[in-house]
Amino acid sequence: MNKIIKVGFEKITHTIDFNKQKIVNDKKLSEVNVVDVEELRNQNQLIKIRCKVFKQTNVTDPPYKVELELNAARHVMQRSCTCVSQACGKCKHIYALIDFINKDTGESKTSEEQNWGKPSTSQLAKEIFAKPLLITDDFILKKNYGPVYDVDFSELGEINCSFRYVLKYEKDFSMRTSARMFVEDLCDDAVNDVQKSVAGNVIANLLQKSKQVKLYSRNIIFNDVKLYDYYNLYVKMYNYQILNLCLNTVKQSESQEWFSTRKNRISASQKAHLIKTSKKNDSRTLADNLVNGSKPTTKAMEYGIKNEKKAVEAYMKQFDVDVVSIGLFVKPLQSWLCASVDGIVIKNGEVMKVLEIKCPATCSSKPIFDEKTNSFNVKYLELRENEASLKKSHIYYTQCQVQMYVVGLNLCDLFIWSPKGYYVVTLKRDEQFLASLIPKLKLFYFHYYLKALVKSQKENIV
Repeated sequence: MNKIIKVGFEKITHTIDFNKQKIVNDKKLSEVNVVDVEELRNQNQLIKIRCKVFKQTNVTDPPYKVELELNAARHVMQRSCTCVSQACGKCKHIYALIDFINKDTGESKTSEEQNWGKPSTSQLAKEIFAKPLLITDDFILKKNYGPVYDVDFSELGEINCSFRYVLKYEKDFSMRTSARMFVEDLCDDAVNDVQKSVAGNVIANLLQKSKQVKLYSRNIIFNDVKLYDYYNLYVKMYNYQILNLCLNTVKQSESQEWFSTRKNRISASQKAHLIKTSKKNDSRTLADNLVNGSKPTTKAMEYGIKNEKKAVEAYMKQFDVDVVSIGLFVKPLQSWLCASVDGIVIKNGEVMKVLEIKCPATCSSKPIFDEKTNSFNVKYLELRENEASLKKSHIYYTQCQVQMYVVGLNLCDLFIWSPKGYYVVTLKRDEQFLASLIPKLKLFYFHYYLKALVKSQKENIV
């Protein structure tokens, strides 16, 4: 069985005569353009190191594939690169890999999910959203309304019959309908583009903030090539991919991509809490159930979905803020973890906190808080020293904490809405809670959940 190493590489030696002048000009190539570095060792002590190197001029083009073959003394014996200038194995991409292995790159080198060689999030957001929307440039008619054939009424003469009037009315109605649908499409496109522009900037802001927050349990070690391949193919994401995913899944459960992406990950909602409360001897069964099971839609869920928009509008009006939908957000550097937040709260143009909406069907005809009895009509809230508090043992506490961890924010407003009144509880990021929970989620994912995913894929193929 091959052993795969992604961190803590030992230095290597070589006798390759590189073009020193060219290498000096490209000395930062290994720091910013080398990604997916891995070392493979088999039982015969054959050592191979391979990676991808993005072009310096255009990181959106497919990367070059570089591979080194070492002897037991870690000396380069063979090398290859897919670039056009690979002659004699002296290209700058081969040098970049060797330089990456031998250079002390600090914490970046020990991160399991590298992000070098990609445009910065702020640059990407500017490139996508800086250009003003011009209807003449960007508008594309989405619907095909079919051909409209003109009727020459002069050929009908002055025949005074009902059929002639029907034809004339049909033509007028068809023209009005086509014009109305055209304008509606035009307005929908403009609104969607504006919403995507706003959401894109918010997502870019969150990706920047994620670099500043504390991460728990980062390193990954794979003992199975199948698990490693599946993770890199279906799970691992770079920031630019996270940004695109968020924009494509703003409507969340209406998007097929939202479902498929969540299936490959631990989500902040039900999965995280089930793992938190599960016993170790039930882990394999739980993983199989989470991968292969389907969550039925209940009447309570339908009620919540139906009233979520009303709740968001009430929240914005009450606190004079904006709320932006961002779709499915994957945790940077920990792609196995994700969250679908109900919204990101914006105050005076600044990203403030996470918004989590709850619309309990049990309170459809009564307020969340009963002032007469001085008590809550939901079981997960309680009064502590005359202040509302969310029970730490409840699934909503786990959900809100994981959401804050995933998007990199320190506050979350849990807004519980009812037609008879609403209530808000502001939660702070609980570092002690997360320091205990995240390693447990990671252990479950890589020991049980990822294996269940690979097993499920194999069964579906067969």
